[in-house]
Amino acid sequence: ALRDIVHFAEETEFMTIAARPGDGKSSFLRFEAYQSALRGTPVLLFNLENDPMEYARHFIALHTGIDSARLKNPTVLTFDELSRVKQAGEELSGLPLKLITLASPSVHHIARIARRQVAEEKARLVMVDYLQLIRNGLENRVADISETTAILRGLALQMHTPVIAAAQLSREIERRGVSAEPQLADLRDSGSIE
Repeated sequence: ALRDIVHFAEETEFMTIAARPGDGKSSFLRFEAYQSALRGTPVLLFNLENDPMEYARHFIALHTGIDSARLKNPTVLTFDELSRVKQAGEELSGLPLKLITLASPSVHHIARIARRQVAEEKARLVMVDYLQLIRNGLENRVADISETTAILRGLALQMHTPVIAAAQLSREIERRGVSAEPQLADLRDSGSIE
């Protein structure tokens, strides 16, 4: 169902994908970025948390079908697998997928880069992994997140390009039990994410 939502996102849509820590938000965004780029949609993906090599391994694993854990140690790969990895690297470099890794950026910095990428590189989908790692310098965390979501929403409207951001749920949900259904109040540092 989520794949259908992303595939049919309207050009001015701002969407948030929220889940518990470790539930696969980053993996989901990487998968959707890869699939969109394969379909020819230029994608801009902001990585605010992970090592860029993790993204590279993930994309190579998707492209080759080789388990990403095996890609961490090339000495365990067969000659055929090494050839597939090399070919995948060449093919992936031609995809319209731009990964930008930033440490604790402000939403204004992200917006400047996104506007430039949309104008110059014709990016048609912007993804942010993940929302709560953006820091705008406001002391009140809820106000800080509110500024972030307002600017990202405005960015989608101005650029006519969907913006999809991952967001973490607070650990409060875990206190309600493993099978507890998420609620809007579970969005970490929530102010206007919902």
